[in-house]
Amino acid sequence: MKRVRIVFPAAALLSGAGNWLTFIALIVFIQQTHGSSAAVGLFLAQTAPALLVAGAVARRVPPRAVYRTWILIQVGVAALTIVASFFVTYLGAIYAYAGVSMVLRSILNPLFMTLISTNVAPQDKPDVLRSVSASSALTMAIVPALGGALLPVAGPHVLLVVNALLSLASATLLFLTLTVSPSAEPSVGARTSTDSRRRLFNIPGVMTLVQVEGSRIWVWRTFETRAWILLILGGAIFNAIETPFIFDVARGGSELFGAMMAAYGLGGLVVLLLGMFPGRRLSLILARFINPQSMTCTVIVGFACLAGMAGLESRAAGHTLGLVSFFLLGTAVSWLSGTIRSWLDELPGSEQGLGLTVWTWASQVTLAVNLLVYGVFTLAFTRLPAGVWLIAAPLCAYSLLALSILRSADRGAAKRGAAE
Repeated sequence: MKRVRIVFPAAALLSGAGNWLTFIALIVFIQQTHGSSAAVGLFLAQTAPALLVAGAVARRVPPRAVYRTWILIQVGVAALTIVASFFVTYLGAIYAYAGVSMVLRSILNPLFMTLISTNVAPQDKPDVLRSVSASSALTMAIVPALGGALLPVAGPHVLLVVNALLSLASATLLFLTLTVSPSAEPSVGARTSTDSRRRLFNIPGVMTLVQVEGSRIWVWRTFETRAWILLILGGAIFNAIETPFIFDVARGGSELFGAMMAAYGLGGLVVLLLGMFPGRRLSLILARFINPQSMTCTVIVGFACLAGMAGLESRAAGHTLGLVSFFLLGTAVSWLSGTIRSWLDELPGSEQGLGLTVWTWASQVTLAVNLLVYGVFTLAFTRLPAGVWLIAAPLCAYSLLALSILRSADRGAAKRGAAE
C-alpha cells in the first residue's frame, strides 16, 4: 500500500483532533465563566481575523516553500498553544490566541492541500482526499465528546497542551515520511493572477463568494467551485441546526446527541477506510455503487430520515431512525467532500501553480460561509421556534448540489468521480 494513503489522513487526524480539543476547552470554559456573549465573541475573534488576513498571506507563499512553511507554521502553532495554556484564565488572552491561531491554521489548510496536490499521484488523489475529508467527520464526531469528558477533570490547560503535542506529532509525521523533490513542486512563474480593479467585492472574505482570488475563475460559473460552495453551505447549515433539532424537535438528550454524532463519525470512518484500502474486495464491490449522483441522493435520503425521526410517536423508533440518518449523512458528505476536492485539484492550471490559489480560496470561502450562516441562524433562532422546518434549509442546499452534479454529468465532470 502506498505510504501517502496513510500519511496525509493520519496527519489530518492528528491536527483535527487537537483543534477540536482546543475549541471545546475554550468554548466551554468561556461559556461557564463569562457567559454566552463571550462565547459568541470567541467565534468572531476566530473567524474575522482569518478572513481578513489569512488568504492574502497564504497566496504569497512561494510554491517551492510550501512544505517548509507548513512545517514551520505547524510547529509555531504548537508553541503558541503551549504559551496560551498558561494564560487561559484571561478572556483577552483567549481571544488573542483564538484570533492568531485561526489565522495560522487558515494558512496551514491550503498549504496542506497543496502538499497533497503536488506529492500524490493523480490516480491516488481522489482516495487520499476522501480519506482526509473523512478524518474531519471522524474528529468532529468523536473528539468533542472526549474533550467534554476530560475538561472537568483535567481543565483547559491540559487540553491545550495535548493540542500542542498533537500538532507537533502531525508536523513530525510529515517531516519524517514525506520527501519533497523540486520536480514535484510547481513552477513559481506559472502562477496566475488577476487584476486588482477596485470593487466592493474586493473586501477580503466577501470576494471569495464571487471569484477565486488570484485567478480568473468565477465561482458560480464554474462547476467545481459552485459544487464546493453548495457543499459547504449545506454543511454549515446542518451544523447550525443539528443541536436545536435533536434537543428541541426530536426531544432527545445528551445521550442521543452523542450517539448520533458517533454514527456520523462512523460514516466518516467507513469512507476513511475505503480511501486507505481501495484494493480490498469490499472496497471494489462498493465502488461500483458509489458515485457523485448516488451520494447526493444518499444525503437527501438522510435528511428524509431525519424528518421522519421527528414525526414518529415511538421514541425508540425515532432515535433509531436518527442514528441511521446521521450514519448516511456522515458517509455521503465525507465522500462528496473528498470527491469535490479532487475536482478542485483538476481545475485547469492547478498543476502549474494555481493549486495553492484554489486551496486558499476553498479555505477562505468555508470561513465566509460559516460566518454568514451562523449569523443568520443565530438571528432566526431568536425569532422563530425550532421545528421540522429546520431541515428545509440544508436540504435545499444539498438538493441544489445534486441538481448541479446531475446537470454536469453530460459534460463529464461527475463521470470522473464515478470512474474513480
